[in-house]
Amino acid sequence: SIFCNQGNQEFSTSYLHNIEVQKDEYPTAELTLFVDSLEILNTVLVCSYSDDYGISQASIKVQSKTGTKEYKLSNISQNSEVGSISKPLSEFISSLPEGTIQVEFKVTDNDQIAGGKQASSGLIPITIPSKEELIAKSNEKDEKISDELQKQLEAIKNLKKEISDFKENLKQDGEQNWMKSKQLEQLLSEQQKLNQELKQLSEEFKER
Repeated sequence: SIFCNQGNQEFSTSYLHNIEVQKDEYPTAELTLFVDSLEILNTVLVCSYSDDYGISQASIKVQSKTGTKEYKLSNISQNSEVGSISKPLSEFISSLPEGTIQVEFKVTDNDQIAGGKQASSGLIPITIPSKEELIAKSNEKDEKISDELQKQLEAIKNLKKEISDFKENLKQDGEQNWMKSKQLEQLLSEQQKLNQELKQLSEEFKER
């Protein structure tokens, strides 16, 4: 209230102000794994987060039979309300323990009044295959590539015969009209495509 004195009279005036306090919500943390079953260390961790006022810190926790370690993520944008970051599992562990490991993504918001609030993705398990399982999967992949190579070789062989027969028919007809020329172009283009696929499969097989 405000009081005023004019002569022998006093006046008072009151002002009512509405103050709306906006609640600071909890952050969110989500972890998505893209697992390489043959090379577990190449597994990609996609960490997504959000908060109405931004994130102050984030970390990855790796838990196994040998213990638990937590790694702070330094390149999180603190002022960003929504963001994501991708990391390979190999950035946090150099060798694989036996059994299962669990990975967790955690964030803390930058609430400087009530204190930082945390959110977690929860522990997500990654099963480590045994040496026998890795060998079996590797052999299975080799067999699949080998089968594909055989199919490609057979397809190229059949296509070469088809092109040869087609050219022979052209000679016997004594003329090469536009339609037949287009058919020959398509056959040659298909042959080139098969050769490229065969080359790619051969290189992949050599890398095994």
